[in-house]
Amino acid sequence: MASLFSTIREWGGRLRNFAITCGVLFVLIGCFVCSSLIYGVGLPRARSLPWEHTPAGLSDTLDYFRAGGYPYLPRDVILSDLLREMAPQYGFLPYDIQAIVAAARRMGIQSEHIVGIQMNAKLEGGFRDMYPLALAIGQFLAQNGYHDPPVICPTPMPESTESPTLTPEETPEAPCVEVNPKHEAIKALNPDGGEAWLGRVLSTASIWESPLQTVDVEPTKPLTFFHILSVLIEMVRLREAGYYSELVLVGGNPVILTSPGQPPIPYPDVPDGYFIHPYAGSSLSGYCFGCEVHVDGKVIYHPGVDLNSRGGAVVAACNGRVTYAGWMNSATLWISGVVVVIECNPNPLDPTPICTLYGHGVNGSLKVGVNQNVNAGAWLFDAGNTGYSFGTHLHYGIRVGGGGPFCNQAINPMPYLQ
Repeated sequence: MASLFSTIREWGGRLRNFAITCGVLFVLIGCFVCSSLIYGVGLPRARSLPWEHTPAGLSDTLDYFRAGGYPYLPRDVILSDLLREMAPQYGFLPYDIQAIVAAARRMGIQSEHIVGIQMNAKLEGGFRDMYPLALAIGQFLAQNGYHDPPVICPTPMPESTESPTLTPEETPEAPCVEVNPKHEAIKALNPDGGEAWLGRVLSTASIWESPLQTVDVEPTKPLTFFHILSVLIEMVRLREAGYYSELVLVGGNPVILTSPGQPPIPYPDVPDGYFIHPYAGSSLSGYCFGCEVHVDGKVIYHPGVDLNSRGGAVVAACNGRVTYAGWMNSATLWISGVVVVIECNPNPLDPTPICTLYGHGVNGSLKVGVNQNVNAGAWLFDAGNTGYSFGTHLHYGIRVGGGGPFCNQAINPMPYLQ
């Protein structure tokens, strides 16, 4: 009889969990129905949702709340001041680190390994938001044995002075080879790189290991209808696997916003001679400022201009301080390869901060370093084809407003090149 009662209690618990799951699913579906009824009333982010991703978004939302304490969304990850200062030194935005940590925790991968891969892989298959990119890296590692138990060889016994006698049926045992499955999974991501590739990833990871342990996590709790709906909307948007890009007009001039809720900034007035042309003899290619670029069915607005020529020196367009110099693969900034970013000196006509960005330099041609002061015309690198590129050219961008090494909003460089 006791075992019967135990079985009944066990099945009662299962049925209760099933009912809770069904109830949550019902609430989520109701959220979407209600969002259509209150369209435009307090839920502006639901207006342009990619509805084809709704089933996957519902599944992700259920997983999120079932998972409990680990972070699932980048916004759950709270960075320390150390990481916020460290991120731009390596070509990351703070969001990029939040996304990497969230994805790594979800997949059970060490965050520093994903950082090391992202910094050393020189991914050239096109831009992706850092969160789905980090999830894809984590999924690949998991599928290639990252979580397998390591092979640890026993401590060898002292060698005997006498050779063992084997019968004809016996063969010598194969020597034990220790295997670190995490390392083997990392090598599988770049089979041609071998031990050299693994060494670069682990060396980078060692730099980030301690700083990444300073993150804090505050996952969203399903306290209200709007909390649940906000997570659901975020899940559907992340399933779209693109970054935020909105083109608005300010005084008739196009400005590209890379995060929602930003007030657009007018184009700054600059004195004659403040800018010079960064790539002499070049011409504008098909990728103009604001041109539509289609990524996974989503429209992205090109936040710079591509200047074509046969190669040669790329120079600083303004006097200023180098805030980044090295390899970068940033979807948010839409720039890759060998990259230099310069924070221009204060503009006497307008206090708005101005940054200039230069991308796709030739490997090994970098002439400047971070925190170096440069004058307009200083040689930065040779124009090349590194990163997400299909021919020798310079990606040139101007961003304005905000603090930090990259500034906030992209404006059209062409009025300043005339």
